[in-house]
Amino acid sequence: MSEMIGFRYSGLVELEKLELNLNHYNRFIVTQFINHATSKNRVLDFGAGVGTLSSLWKKLEESSLLTCLEPDVSQVKIILERGLSGFTSLSEDSEFDYIFTSNVLEHIDDDRAAIKYLFNHLSSDGKL
Repeated sequence: MSEMIGFRYSGLVELEKLELNLNHYNRFIVTQFINHATSKNRVLDFGAGVGTLSSLWKKLEESSLLTCLEPDVSQVKIILERGLSGFTSLSEDSEFDYIFTSNVLEHIDDDRAAIKYLFNHLSSDGKL
């Protein structure tokens, strides 16, 4: 995922509009993820944007240890301002019980490599 270093997302205004106008949709998506997760301990939001879905997750599952992975440094700043844990990359030994992503993979040229990258960060009984 080294090709994402220095990445800047040009759709920040759209993300903010979607967050304001899609409350019920976003809550539905997060509820589906929560229901799918067998473990909600260590959770990764891949391509977190400004942390919209993680913020909702945190409200619904306060005990979850959420990590937001977002390659755009300016968006990570927003994630951190929201009190979430945000990073532009993961250490090799980072491991998660559940990884989710929404509206991200279709924007990645090599989505297979992205899935493999995520799979390598799952615990032995983790879910993606």
